[in-house]
Amino acid sequence: MKKPAAFQEKAACGYLGFFLKLVPFNPQEPMPKNYPIRKSFKILHQTYKDYQNKKSRLTHLQKTQIEALLKTLEKNLFQKDRREASKNAQNLEKLSAVFLKKSFFERGLHFLTSLGIALVIAIVIRQMWFENYTIPTGSMRPTLKEKDFLVVSKTNFALNKPLFKGHFYFQDQLLKHGDIITFTTADMDIPDSDYLYFYLFPGKKQYVKRLIGKPGDTLYFYGGQIYGINSEGKPIEAFQNEAYLSQIEHLPFIRFEGRFLPFEEGFLILQAGQPLVKIQGSQARLFSQDPCIKDYYQLMGIEHYALSQIIRNSQGLCLLFTHHPSIEKVIFEKDLFGAPKPVLATEKSWLPLDEKHLKILFQHLTTCRFNVQDGYGFRLGGAPSDFSPFLGSAIPNGTYEFQDGQAYQINLLGIATKVKPSHPLAQYSQELAVTLYNLGIEMHTFYAHENSPLK
Repeated sequence: MKKPAAFQEKAACGYLGFFLKLVPFNPQEPMPKNYPIRKSFKILHQTYKDYQNKKSRLTHLQKTQIEALLKTLEKNLFQKDRREASKNAQNLEKLSAVFLKKSFFERGLHFLTSLGIALVIAIVIRQMWFENYTIPTGSMRPTLKEKDFLVVSKTNFALNKPLFKGHFYFQDQLLKHGDIITFTTADMDIPDSDYLYFYLFPGKKQYVKRLIGKPGDTLYFYGGQIYGINSEGKPIEAFQNEAYLSQIEHLPFIRFEGRFLPFEEGFLILQAGQPLVKIQGSQARLFSQDPCIKDYYQLMGIEHYALSQIIRNSQGLCLLFTHHPSIEKVIFEKDLFGAPKPVLATEKSWLPLDEKHLKILFQHLTTCRFNVQDGYGFRLGGAPSDFSPFLGSAIPNGTYEFQDGQAYQINLLGIATKVKPSHPLAQYSQELAVTLYNLGIEMHTFYAHENSPLK
């Protein structure tokens, strides 16, 4: 015959009382604080799951104890009785620690399962929805600077395949000239592009750049401006109409000599991946068939630019300009590894400088973001070395930059704040002006005039 419900409840309470007597009580210990309703509910939910998994291994007495306490806690939560719910939740925790304790294998399996689920969710979110980036270099200055933090949406015009190259769909018509995009280096001629996602899955490094050209576009650079015709033969108006594009100086090259590619008969000079010059021995030939282009410096808009350094000669300080690289004379020098490399002849011009000129240059300085440690400067993300330029012992350790002559200090979140006029980095000196002008982009004494291959 089934016992009355009241008798069952009384028996369950008796079992519970018996269990609680087994738990040692220390009057010196403070009474536990009341749990919030939410925490008590979590304990009820987790204990019920554990009980269902281990139910078959428990004795009748153990099952009765746990079930009674589960029902009591459920009733407390339904009535929103925080005090009683907290007391029974804590009792349930103690009961679980004795009867529902997980084995080492169960804990390990639970950890691995949780880690696997979290990893899958992270991969799907990072590869298909959004991803955060920290800018490592200043190649996108002034739009993006070193240490800037970005959150990038990955669903605006495409849906990526997680951990695989390609997309489930791709709407290229939504891409506009001037958009800032991220892309991988897959199938691109970029060195050191391999990367491990989550230190487990092989992939390619990702870059953040501005979209300038689309398939079928024809682009032309002149005087720091960019012009173009799209695949339909119409002018790309965004280059002149969008303020943020027209105010940015566009350089289609990084260095005069571009990238050297050796082959059996000599070397090729490439700019933006396109071969422009073929060098065999001391002879060089242009690939261009345009009769108006007579020399290398007329390509890629290079004739409109010069490399400048402040040097000291017999007449004092002067601004040295190196410009107009030519194929009329090719010489060979050794690179850092001792291998021969061709160097194109250049023209040089000098402009005398006085203190007034130096102050004007200092008031318009722009540098990379750099760290200062014990007076020596080095690029953000790098480390001090024997090639770090000395900036001044009075400059406090920290991260700094110059933008249009204004010195800024960069905090841990990458936020720039103006330094006070009394700050040592904001104080003009001839030595500091020359050092920052010559080395403010790379923070490496290899580019000082006495060491530079351009001297």
